[in-house]
Amino acid sequence: MIQMPQGKKGKVHHEIIGFRVNEWIVYRCSQCDYELHNNLTTHKVVIKNQKREITHSGTYQPFKIESTGEIRKRGLLGGNVH
Repeated sequence: MIQMPQGKKGKVHHEIIGFRVNEWIVYRCSQCDYELHNNLTTHKVVIKNQKREITHSGTYQPFKIESTGEIRKRGLLGGNVH
């Protein structure tokens, strides 16, 4: 399991959930349009739609298998990956 750090006190905090797409771990927020893409091969990190007033933390659990439909229902799949 990979854990993202907790946010700082006094800021709005959103939980994110990660899922794997090929060599990328993609963390998406269901409360806003924040995304963090982490490449497992190159260690490149791409952050999209970061807002100063909102912190994000969450986990990626590789042993939990979800269908694309389940991920879509939770609002976590959409747009391009990386």
